[in-house]
Amino acid sequence: MRRLALALVSAPLAIPLLACLATPAPEGDLVGDFLVRGVLEANECGAAVPANETIELRVQLRRDGNLATWRTPNTAIVHGTHTDGSYAFSFGSVLPVFEADPVLGTPACNLDQIERIEVSAESTTQGDAAVDAGAIDAGAVDAGAVDAGAVDAGAVDAGAVDAGAVDAGAVDAGASMPDASVPTTAIGGQSVLRYRPTAGSGCAPLLAIYGGPFDDLPCEVRYRLYGTPTEPLFD
Repeated sequence: MRRLALALVSAPLAIPLLACLATPAPEGDLVGDFLVRGVLEANECGAAVPANETIELRVQLRRDGNLATWRTPNTAIVHGTHTDGSYAFSFGSVLPVFEADPVLGTPACNLDQIERIEVSAESTTQGDAAVDAGAIDAGAVDAGAVDAGAVDAGAVDAGAVDAGAVDAGAVDAGASMPDASVPTTAIGGQSVLRYRPTAGSGCAPLLAIYGGPFDDLPCEVRYRLYGTPTEPLFD
């Protein structure tokens, strides 16, 4: 029985499932180049689809009216849609798992593999991206209290910090802060990889209750995505 590979994690910095298209020249306006980190939210499929707890890839996002492109180094450009700061990309393929057995009279099993990525982009400033200005009093943080190298900007959800959790005597007004005048863009969203039997398929043997590797079918593997600006990825 064929072992399936998860599209987002089968290569460290690429999305092979979404890379099965021709590679034309980039189109549209640059939204940004991003380091995208993904955190596994759910793997409903089980052992059949190996899924790392975290993933990482580098992506260039562009838009041209209602159209958008998603491009990673050394892979093809993927086309999608853009609406009011939201971007959607999807691609599917059919995976043959086993053939029909005329002796036993059992049908073949083929699976639809469909990946959909949806992200939203938010324009802000470096100062806003790092700290909510309304959450900290200028005299509130001692510069020596925070090791700047200890925080991974892509690992922290801005909504996860309660302004009341900062001691008012903890920030030194003289501490250096990012230049709030420099614009930047961050992206966030979700990747969903879905497997389902094609019409007419007999895929029951794939289920764990029959000794197969799938916990359930149809099933999904979902990642929460966080993207922060990075250096230009292409010339």
